[in-house]
Parts: sequence; C-alpha cells; structure tokens
Amino acid sequence: MKKIYGAQERQDGLYRIGRNKWEIIFGFGKDSEDETTGYNYRKRFNHLPTLDEIKAVIFKQVNEDTDRAIEYGLTWNGLPVHLDNETQGNIVGMLALLPVAGDSMFPKTFKVGEYENGEPAFYEFTSVKEFAEFAKTASDHKERMYALGWQEKALVTESAFTAQ
Repeated sequence: MKKIYGAQERQDGLYRIGRNKWEIIFGFGKDSEDETTGYNYRKRFNHLPTLDEIKAVIFKQVNEDTDRAIEYGLTWNGLPVHLDNETQGNIVGMLALLPVAGDSMFPKTFKVGEYENGEPAFYEFTSVKEFAEFAKTASDHKERMYALGWQEKALVTESAFTAQ
C-alpha cells in the first residue's frame, strides 16, 4: 500500500475511481504529532477486489506497521529502545539468569537501542529490580502494539469495504 499524504481523517472504504479501477483507502496516521495533516494508505486494483483480497493487502500493511512500532516505537528513561530480535533475545537471556545470579549480575551495561544519528544508546542497570522494570516495560509495549494492530484489523469488514 502507498502512503498518500494530506488526509485529515480516516476514509476507510472501497471506491470505484474509473472504468475497471478500484481503490481501497485505509487507516490514518501522522509521521509526527506536530503535523496538521496525516496520511491514508491506498491500493489500486484493475478489478473489483474481493474482501479476502482487501484483507490480505491491509493485514500485510498492518503487520508491517505493527512490527515497526514494536521495534522502534519505545523510549525508556529518555533512551530510544530498539526492540529487534537481538535485543529481545538479550532480555530473555538475562531474565533466565536472574533466578540463578540475582544481583551479582549487576551493574550491567546494556545496549538498548540507537539514536537517530546511529550512535548506540547504552544503559547501565544497577539491580535486578531495575532490569525487571525495563523488561516489563518492553513486554507491555509489545503487547500494546499487537493490540493496536488487532484493532486495526477488526476495522476491515464487509460493510466498511463495500464498493461506493
């Protein structure tokens, strides 16, 4: 789907825009909260798409957006957190060692992410409690992003995408 900028709100639907031309419009977002307008996603078809085709296109986009939000959408203690597979694996690995090693593992410096300029963002954890709070925040963020993705997918219904 393509991001088309200039939108003021959601315009979800299937629209006939010409002879043998149909377009789905879905979602609304902004690249930053400071912007006065945002974008909708659009996809053009040269035939009347079925609901299954519409769902496949939109769900793929929602999944990509959800993955991106999980990976790059968390800030913790003023630091950008990059929740990629490596970071998530490091968190799980440290959590697995906590019952055995406890506070003896700390202090521990951990790369939590990267700044926009590519510089790494490090944080020194000083206790089990502090690391557990970080891990819980990351887990809660991931769950929240999945929930938002599921809400978006729930909006893709036959009544919303009947040709107009």
